[in-house]
Amino acid sequence: NSRSSSTLSTRRPVRSARRGGLLPTAGRVEAIDVVVGADGGVSKTTLESVEKIVEGLSGDELKHGNLYVKAIKKILAKGSAYVTKEIARLENMLKDDNVTPQKKTLFLLRKNILEALKAEA
Repeated sequence: NSRSSSTLSTRRPVRSARRGGLLPTAGRVEAIDVVVGADGGVSKTTLESVEKIVEGLSGDELKHGNLYVKAIKKILAKGSAYVTKEIARLENMLKDDNVTPQKKTLFLLRKNILEALKAEA
């Protein structure tokens, strides 16, 4: 007796708010958030741990995991001030009416990930 409900996906869907837009958790990968928090900051060790997690991801989580890797690499290269500047830059681009909805979604996902890393950077 096989039931389709017994094979539930463990992936987190992109979370949408009731009135449109995305929730602050959209794009976030819980396993990566746990590692970043446990490491107590963004470091080369954190990057290596996150890269290992990303190797085991698929679908949207893989895309989101790669956004974490890219953000961590930039933080390591440019310093913690990068996070604040990039969040401000993304917020400005989100206000631009000429930006496509797909790009706005990407910018929101990146912003959510940067917000998660902000406390640790």
